[in-house]
Amino acid sequence: MAIDVWRERRDVAARLAGARTLWLASDFDGTLVPIQDHPKGVRTTARARAVLARLVATPGIRLAVLSGRRLADLERVVGVRGAFLSGLGGLETRRPGQEIRRHVPARRRLDPALRYTLESWVGRFAGAWLEDKDLCWAIHDRAVSADARVRLRRGVLRRLRAPRVRARWVVGWRVIEVMPDVDVDKGVALRGWLGRPQGGQLTAYLGDDANDRPALAEVRSRRGIAVGVGGLRARYALSGPARVLQFLEWLALEWKRSRGD
Repeated sequence: MAIDVWRERRDVAARLAGARTLWLASDFDGTLVPIQDHPKGVRTTARARAVLARLVATPGIRLAVLSGRRLADLERVVGVRGAFLSGLGGLETRRPGQEIRRHVPARRRLDPALRYTLESWVGRFAGAWLEDKDLCWAIHDRAVSADARVRLRRGVLRRLRAPRVRARWVVGWRVIEVMPDVDVDKGVALRGWLGRPQGGQLTAYLGDDANDRPALAEVRSRRGIAVGVGGLRARYALSGPARVLQFLEWLALEWKRSRGD
């Protein structure tokens, strides 16, 4: 059973005090900001921007935001320079000051015919829609009734499992992410950013949905601080974005306090 991270904050504080660097990464939607009916309706609060900017500017802290959004959209909504960003569940990455890297060979891209098949099925359900993110797709069913959602998802998965379909997928909360058949996910993106484990390097990740599990597993493998948000199981837990921001504010203050600042 996950433990509310606030109950273990003395242990977390001790780990911060003993670290040389803190490599802190977070999901975006559902973690830093509440989930909305449509991704375009999401707005980053002034409080969230302030704490992210504070973390980026703090010596010894490295910040990353990993999302299922397209990277260009993620940059817009995060609105903070100096962080490592990963979009499309790891398929796009950008280090501060560098160009976007795309991690899907042309020959492994999703088949447009599959998109047509999925769109034709999804279009039968009021409130469902397929979001084309270029390298991957998201099938949203937040506005679909519970009974219809079961039929919708069964039909989507049946089509994805059809012979000769080359794709992988992640079933999340009110979304099915359809990805190219490449060995890339948030865990891979996080590992590329972190590099090899180093002495004095403390890692942390916060996420709320199924596609965050590989990143949480990567942090656990490094004996870092893995925090599941809103019910996602991990070593530690936080109830939602408001508590996440409170925790990040505390991290920034505790990091400085442990260094006598």
